[in-house]
Amino acid sequence: MKKFISIFLAVMMIFLIGTTAFAKTQQEYVPIIDIYGFGRTALVKDKGTDSEVSIFMPDVQKLIMPAIGKVVMPLVAYLITGNSKIFAKALLDAAGGIFEPIRFNDDGEPVYDNISLERGPDNFTFRYDWRYDVAETAKKLNEYVQQVKAETGCEKVALMPESMGSAVTMAYLSQFGYDDVHSLILRSSAMEGITLMGELFTRSLNIDTDSVLGFIDGFLQGSTTEKVLLRGVVNTLGRIPVSVLARFLNGFVESERDYVYDECLCDLFGNIPGLWTFVPDEYFEDAKASMLDKDVNAKLIEKIDNYNYNVRANIVPMIEKMKADGVKVAIISHYGLYGVPLVPNDTYQSDFLVDTKFTSIGATCADIGTTLGDGYVQAVADGHNHLSPDGQLDASTCAFPDCTWFVKGMVHTWYNRGYDEFVDWIVNESETPTVYENPKYPQFLYNNVEDRTIDPLTSNHPDPLEGNVFKSLFQKAVNK
Repeated sequence: MKKFISIFLAVMMIFLIGTTAFAKTQQEYVPIIDIYGFGRTALVKDKGTDSEVSIFMPDVQKLIMPAIGKVVMPLVAYLITGNSKIFAKALLDAAGGIFEPIRFNDDGEPVYDNISLERGPDNFTFRYDWRYDVAETAKKLNEYVQQVKAETGCEKVALMPESMGSAVTMAYLSQFGYDDVHSLILRSSAMEGITLMGELFTRSLNIDTDSVLGFIDGFLQGSTTEKVLLRGVVNTLGRIPVSVLARFLNGFVESERDYVYDECLCDLFGNIPGLWTFVPDEYFEDAKASMLDKDVNAKLIEKIDNYNYNVRANIVPMIEKMKADGVKVAIISHYGLYGVPLVPNDTYQSDFLVDTKFTSIGATCADIGTTLGDGYVQAVADGHNHLSPDGQLDASTCAFPDCTWFVKGMVHTWYNRGYDEFVDWIVNESETPTVYENPKYPQFLYNNVEDRTIDPLTSNHPDPLEGNVFKSLFQKAVNK
C-alpha cells in the first residue's frame, strides 16, 4: 500500500510539474502580428470576374504595355519638334490609364468600389489598402488584434510593423492604447515620413547621374568578382547614357512640371490620404499648398492633419510611456544606401527608400558616401559609445538610442536569414533588449550579402557602394 501511495504521489508530482511548465509556456507565448508596408498587398480590380486585373502593382500586359504604346509616338514627336506639351499630354493620358482605378475624390474617399485586396496566407499578417486614411485602417487593425487574441487565447500580442505599417500602428496606438500590446518592433519604419515624398509633393524633381549610378550600385552589393565587375561595367559604360537620359528628363520637367502636376498628379495622387503619411512634418504645410486646395480638399486635409499633428507629433511620448509601462520596444533602422534618385535632396543616408534619420527617430547621419569627420564628437554623452565604426552615424541623438539598431547595406524590407534570427532574439528576450547586452547584436550591424547573415559592423567592412575598381579608374581619367 505504501508503495502504491508513493508511486501515485510521484505520478501526481510529475503531472503537476508538467502542467505548471505547460501553463508557463502557454502564458509566455505571444502571437506576433506582422503589419505590412506599402505595396506588400496587391490591389485588384473586379476580383473574381473575367475582367480581373492587378492595379497595384499594375499588370504589365494589361496596363503597362498599353500605356507605353501611348507615349512612343509623342516622344518621337517631342524629340523631333521640341514640343514638350505633346509628350506631356501623352504621359498624363498613360498615367490615367494605369492609375485611374485607385483614384480618390477631393474628400479623400475612393471613387470606385470594385477594388479589393489580394489576400495571401494569414499567419498573423495584417494586410490593408494603403490608400485609406491610416486612422480608418487603425480601426481594422484593432479588430484584427482582437481576432488574434480570441483565436490564441492570449491576453497580448506583439506588433511588428514595417515601412508604412508603422504609421498604421502609431494611429492604432493613438486611438486604442497599448493594453493589448506586449512588444513593439519597428522595422524600416516610415511613420516619420520619407524625404522623397516630401520633395515630390512640393514639386521638387531632379535626376542626378551619380545618384542614379549609386542607386544601381546598391542593387549590386557584394564583394564577389562578378559583383565588382558588374558594378564596374554599370559605372563606366552606363555613365554616358544615364547622363544623357538625366539631362533629357530634367529638361522636360523644367518645361512641364506645373502642367503635369496641375492636370494630373495633384488630383490622381494628392487626394490619396495614405500617401500623406509619407510626407515628413518639415515638408507638410508646403506640400499641402502645392498639392491641395484648402476649400475643395477641406475634408481630406482634416484627415491628413490628424495624422501629422495628433499622431506623428506624439510618437516619441507614446513610445516613452509604453516603455515605462513595461512594453518591450525595439527599433531597427538601415543605412548606407542611396534613396530613389528623383529629387534634388538625394544625398541622405537611406535603405533605398526611407531616410535613416526617420527610421531611427533622430540619428545624426553623414551624407551618403561621406563621414561625420575625424574630429566629430558624439552629440549626447550618455556614458555609451553610439558612433558607428565607419564614422557615418551618431545614434546618441536617436529618441531611444538604447534600443535602436542599424544594419548597414540592408535594403528596405529585403530581410535575410540572419535578419530574421536577429528579430527572433529580440522577440524571445524576457525583458526589453538593449544594444549593449549581446555581442552578436551590437548597435551597428552589417548586411553580409554572400552569407545572408548580419554581422557586427567593424571599420574593416567594405562599404556597399565601394570596391569598384573600374569606377575609380574612370573618375581618375576624367579628372586628368
